Amino acid sequence: LEHAVALVRTAFRSRGSPVKEPTEAEIENRSVVRKSIHAAVEIATGTRLQEHHIDIIRPAEGLPPTDYSAVIGTKTTKDLQAGDPISSDAVATNQLQGE
Repeated sequence: LEHAVALVRTAFRSRGSPVKEPTEAEIENRSVVRKSIHAAVEIATGTRLQEHHIDIIRPAEGLPPTDYSAVIGTKTTKDLQAGDPISSDAVATNQLQGE
């Protein structure tokens, strides 16, 4: 009977927590494995962004991909080099969901 109780307790613990949270390792790797919006080409200040100007690549140092549609058509507020992350301070818009 003690053995059966031990097995039940082990099975119960193996179910884990009902609260799903990222592990410490996942939090540390978040910016490396997630993607963000980056300049695909050199972009001058005041350029109205079009699809060919931007890429969605790793790491997540810029705006999230969910802001892609909001970024298209906005003007840049600073010069960007190819590969630079596009952050909220690089575009003139108040429609972005956030970084």
